[in-house]
Amino acid sequence: MDQWNMWKDYLRDTFSITLTPGAEQQFTLLLTQLKEWNEKFNLVSFKSDEELLWRHFADSLAGLSVIKKLPPANDTAAIPSPVIDIGTGAGFPGIPVKLACPGIALTLVESITKKCTFLEHIRAQTDIDFTILNDRLETIGQDRAHREQYAFVLSRAVAKLIPNLEFALPLAAVGGYVLLYKTEQSIMGAEDIKTAYKTMSLLGGRHEDTFFYDLPDAAGQIKKYCIVIIKKITPTPPLYPRRVGVPEKNPL
Repeated sequence: MDQWNMWKDYLRDTFSITLTPGAEQQFTLLLTQLKEWNEKFNLVSFKSDEELLWRHFADSLAGLSVIKKLPPANDTAAIPSPVIDIGTGAGFPGIPVKLACPGIALTLVESITKKCTFLEHIRAQTDIDFTILNDRLETIGQDRAHREQYAFVLSRAVAKLIPNLEFALPLAAVGGYVLLYKTEQSIMGAEDIKTAYKTMSLLGGRHEDTFFYDLPDAAGQIKKYCIVIIKKITPTPPLYPRRVGVPEKNPL
């Protein structure tokens, strides 16, 4: 069985995600465009098609598996709930999530302009609708148009755990969720979620659960990943996020 079919079977059996023929074509296009653009710009790290399929596409879709099980998404197949992907880079995890579930209202945040140019290109090529914000997370988090407006905040490979919370929780609506993509090793070690409980509470969040899953790497070895699920239970104090650069230089 080729890698593509193995990948689709994995999505179905592990994440309960079945791609439509149209979505399959869009994923093929995304893979092709990433390879082409990565020759000119350093958009995302990968060495093979297989690494794109597993480490980036499948990993991104783990978040959709979580979203489908959480309210307010779990009462509708379309999942129209607003989703924001912060520090999206080349569109991960947001674009794979949108391709697999077009009903999601998606916003992508990226501060690097050349990466936003790629996102605009993919939007045009795939003919799917999503919003692109070329700005810093500290600025977006204080913008009334976005602050506490999202049912789901996705964050993959953005920052260490504590500043990540300061970037993400101000954007989640009360009752919504923050999904932080991490490796199992980091959460069991340097980024132990229990060490962040005080910061979470300060910012209005509560650790709800952690979703663990395995992915094969390019060499076929199994790697362990997880998504930390944080529920927004109270509004974030107006001070947060602090001004540009402060959350990472001086973590809460």
